[in-house]
Amino acid sequence: MPHTSDMVSDMAIRVRRAAAGDADRIDALVRSLSPGSIVRRFMGGVSREFAVAELSREVRAGGTDFALIAESSRGELIGEAYVAMLTPHDAEAAFVVRDREQHHGVGTALLTAIVAELRARGVRTLHADTTPENVAMLALLHEGGLASHERYLNGMVHVSVQIGESST
Repeated sequence: MPHTSDMVSDMAIRVRRAAAGDADRIDALVRSLSPGSIVRRFMGGVSREFAVAELSREVRAGGTDFALIAESSRGELIGEAYVAMLTPHDAEAAFVVRDREQHHGVGTALLTAIVAELRARGVRTLHADTTPENVAMLALLHEGGLASHERYLNGMVHVSVQIGESST
């Protein structure tokens, strides 16, 4: 499932399924994140140690849940996305991109790969939760012209994106 796309800076991004060995590389990704990026990814303040542990757990996930990683052309881990299957037709995703690569196509490359895999599984709806201030994530979820719906609850935004055929 490797997928390659071009960043705005012309640096290639390789997106692939995470492997158990990638857990050892997560520490470098988390250490490169600003406190704001950690807050946006986890929707609240968590320690770097918690962030490392959680992302390491995600890349080791088995079963129907999966993680994808984005690598630079130099082989550096520059992003991670985790997908949790909620039902056979619904999945939830969370993303993190290294600060200096944000706004350069990494999130788009991860989302494109996620949607392709979920469509192949027959998933109809992708869900994500974020804060109203995370305009980059909200824009990412609305790109590509897919039908989406936002619901605001307790200071958070829940976005549902229609990625497959509806049964109705």
